[in-house]
Amino acid sequence: MRIGDVTVFDDDGTPMTIEVKTDPNRRSPAQKRKIKAAAAAVRDNAPLPGQDPKTRLYDLDLPFKTHLDVLRLGTERAARDGIFASRIPGGRMLLVTICTGATRRAGPRTSS
Repeated sequence: MRIGDVTVFDDDGTPMTIEVKTDPNRRSPAQKRKIKAAAAAVRDNAPLPGQDPKTRLYDLDLPFKTHLDVLRLGTERAARDGIFASRIPGGRMLLVTICTGATRRAGPRTSS
């Protein structure tokens, strides 16, 4: 739930998204609609906010298992090469990309 600033889940799993503003009068109606749509997606399996009305949340029914070793390798390689992809058990994949400015390239640098 990356729509608002803070999302709190009640004991029954109901989400409440809070938008923190220094000026309470500067609330965006568009963001309020996105927050409502995200809450409905979690609560009622309604469409997720965005362009495609077919996007929904799905319960994968897979046991939760972390692959921190692959994540560590992926972040190291993406920091070096800009991108990393790997298969993860369970028919899933990990994709790590660096999206902030120029990436560092392996190998010697040349100057002109």
